[in-house]
Amino acid sequence: MRGTKKIGRFCRVLGVVLLVALIFAALAGCAGPVASEALEPVVLPEISEMPFKVVGYYSGELFDEPIEKLQADKLTHVIYAFLIPKEDGSIMPLEKPEQLKAVVEKCASAGTKVYIAVGGWSYEGVPLVENFEKIGASPEARGRLVENITRFVLEYKLDGVELDWEHPTAETAGDYEKLVTELDAALHEEGKSLTAALRGSRNPEVKAGDPLLISEKCLETFEFISVMAYDMNRKEHSPISYAESSLNYWLARGVNPEKIVLGIPLYAMPSYLEYDELVALDPANAHRDFVQTEPQPSYYNGLETIRAKTLMVRELGGGVMLFDVNMDANDENSVLSMMKELLESEGI
Repeated sequence: MRGTKKIGRFCRVLGVVLLVALIFAALAGCAGPVASEALEPVVLPEISEMPFKVVGYYSGELFDEPIEKLQADKLTHVIYAFLIPKEDGSIMPLEKPEQLKAVVEKCASAGTKVYIAVGGWSYEGVPLVENFEKIGASPEARGRLVENITRFVLEYKLDGVELDWEHPTAETAGDYEKLVTELDAALHEEGKSLTAALRGSRNPEVKAGDPLLISEKCLETFEFISVMAYDMNRKEHSPISYAESSLNYWLARGVNPEKIVLGIPLYAMPSYLEYDELVALDPANAHRDFVQTEPQPSYYNGLETIRAKTLMVRELGGGVMLFDVNMDANDENSVLSMMKELLESEGI
């Protein structure tokens, strides 16, 4: 249980504090009397218990699902996707602004926070990384984007932003950090939060992979990180082993476990069939991780695998992220319903 982990961590910290106190007492005895007012009070670190996060991406621009399908009461956060940045720092207008307003209204009733995802992999088939690189390299464009995002968040009464720059390189990592710190400062001033979508890693070693380009300053800035532990390859896609190595990678980087949110896909590779489509083909597919579909096979995560990942994150991280909740089933095979029952049964 997470509470047990906290107690253990507290005891270890307290043990170190007592040991240090004993050492100082011994040294003081050797050196002679020491005035009591010269001793600094011991301050124990705060032991917090942040709620387990259940984050759902909601790609409203890509789906025409009715708002009634959104199970907002089973989510702690909804991340509405996507707000598209132009290379000069301006932003594309939403195609469905009324949909976002409806999502915010429904989530407000459920006590669920709503963030806007800025970026993504591509827009109309064109990768967005070049736009981000041009914005990051220009103080004027960065300032314009920060101003536009902040205004957008306030206009739609959102709780925060998820930055989805996929992905900074060795040459642009510094510009990524500048954008992160400038955007966070502007959002913080308005009482809003900043998170990020970051890559998973097959190798838990600290010095492995592109995620190393995300600086410690950025990691300290983010409220939490959504780890994209999927799309590993066209066959395995998102096995438990990849989720575990991704969690261990970010833990090894020193990220607070409560800030690590594990991304779980609700679509298959390489077919790109959605979880609800696979279940519609055969309800038994909800309990599989592979189906021989045509023209391409489907590797995905069924209920048992998602359950196992959730239990693993309970011990190693701070929550789960589903991409995308519009792909969930609306019956007894619903991933969100299973997850809610699981968390309640585990006392989370």
